[in-house]
Amino acid sequence: MQNLLILKISKNSLGYDLSYPFVYIEQLTEAGYTAKDIKDKIVLIERDPEKTYDDMIAQAKAHGAVGVVMFNNVPGQANRLIRLNPHGMVLPLAFISHEFGKAMSTLNGNGTGSLMFDSSLSKAPSQKGNEMNHFSNWGLTLDGYLKPDVTAPGGDIYSSYNDNHYGSQTGTSMAAPQIAGASLLIKQYLEQIKPDLPKDQVADLVKNIMMSNAQVHVNPVTNVTTSPRQQGAGLLNLEAAVSSGLYVTGKDNYGSISLGNVTDNFSFEVTVHNLSQEAKSLRYETELLTDKVNPEEGRFTLTSRLLKTYLGEIIEVPANGQKTITITLDASAFTEELSQQMPNGYYLEGFVRFVDSNNQQNNRVTIPFVGFKGEFENLAVVEESIYQLKAKGEKGFYFDESGPKDDIYVGKHFTGLVTLGTDTNVSTATISDNGLHTLGTFRNQDGKFILGRNNQGQPVLAISPNRIFWQIFNRC
Repeated sequence: MQNLLILKISKNSLGYDLSYPFVYIEQLTEAGYTAKDIKDKIVLIERDPEKTYDDMIAQAKAHGAVGVVMFNNVPGQANRLIRLNPHGMVLPLAFISHEFGKAMSTLNGNGTGSLMFDSSLSKAPSQKGNEMNHFSNWGLTLDGYLKPDVTAPGGDIYSSYNDNHYGSQTGTSMAAPQIAGASLLIKQYLEQIKPDLPKDQVADLVKNIMMSNAQVHVNPVTNVTTSPRQQGAGLLNLEAAVSSGLYVTGKDNYGSISLGNVTDNFSFEVTVHNLSQEAKSLRYETELLTDKVNPEEGRFTLTSRLLKTYLGEIIEVPANGQKTITITLDASAFTEELSQQMPNGYYLEGFVRFVDSNNQQNNRVTIPFVGFKGEFENLAVVEESIYQLKAKGEKGFYFDESGPKDDIYVGKHFTGLVTLGTDTNVSTATISDNGLHTLGTFRNQDGKFILGRNNQGQPVLAISPNRIFWQIFNRC
């Protein structure tokens, strides 16, 4: 069975190469379990986000199951990291994708069949392979420099745990070890080809080689190059880093180029360095990108738009030498359109790529660049507050108004003030526990928290002068 993430979470594991019957439990209720014969069987269940993993596993154990196969409730999402408390560590568990689980739930017309856990190892493609993690930070830095530098695998990494176990983890903690190990191997490579390289230059050169030889990521859905503000110089490519003999830098001898504010026409210098003992003949091209905007919603799609590809010339880089060229770009043909879509300014960014002039698959080195058409230093850090937006009758980027007019609750916006509030019911003489509410809202007869306004239509905020920091909402 492929696409199966098996987690050993109990002392009593299921055996390999043995057949086990399974049955699908559609409703995770007492009635749902008692309606099926599950004694000494594996139960197939869909993850219920309203229940804990521990409770779902313990429930299956209580009804006689010998194992649990749980499938994700979110279509298209990769396998999840599961952490359990002791009362959930009572059965072997396998976690699989939503699509795979749904297919199993219809087997034989009633979600029954048999499972065998093959003792031989096999490979299966990752559901999210070659995709950028949604939680990974974007650049620029606050002072306008391009970050990140490079991208490495960090999502659903299945690797060794303590005590002779394996497990899956996600995050920078998974990408960082790959970068650290790659840096060590590139350093070893440099020691072989440049034994006399001053030690104070090694770290910078390792980084530049890694960045220049990274594989530029292309969005698998749009087939357009991913923004350098999301991927940096590209995906770590260790094989290329220790074999191409090339790297690329900007004017400041760094592996990426931060241009700051730019006009419609701008230029920058790029230097190709050749560490090998033979001259390199390279052809270059430049991709000019910007953010793609959904014209109907007026929002960023968080994907790139290719504006233009500029074809360069063939250059010769001497052995153990370097060659500097000037890249000149003109985005004036897009100024009117982009200014309407993004009135606060927009990024003009992309990659300069160098390939072997005779074989475009060889010696592929790149350098990312980014500039901002506008005043980057004057961009708002956060959008206008919920109070300003409501006063002007506008919708913010993060505020999606729905339900009764002026119904404002915590979690529906990111730019309001929050206060502690208690709810007093006079008829029952009871007071609710403190809860978070948007400052300036008051509960109406329907129980909705409505934003109060004065005669001018402005929200009214009350600040307590006597150090009492919560509201009391009276209801008869």
